[in-house]
Amino acid sequence: MCIANLAMHFEEVQDDPANIGLNGGEIFYKVFSQYWASLIGGFIAVLFSIFVFGLCGFHTYLINRNLTT
Repeated sequence: MCIANLAMHFEEVQDDPANIGLNGGEIFYKVFSQYWASLIGGFIAVLFSIFVFGLCGFHTYLINRNLTT
């Protein structure tokens, strides 16, 4: 959700007539400086999803081998 929030605000900043002529890096800087909490939340979500998907894969392997934890 945090990543979707950043994408929506990126579109808003990009479509703003006051920001015509800005390149992608400048737009990202504007979005991140204004919505920094969403960036941190997105980073934490991606970090924890690595562990969740790793455990999901491990348990799927155990289920396929007919084993238990």
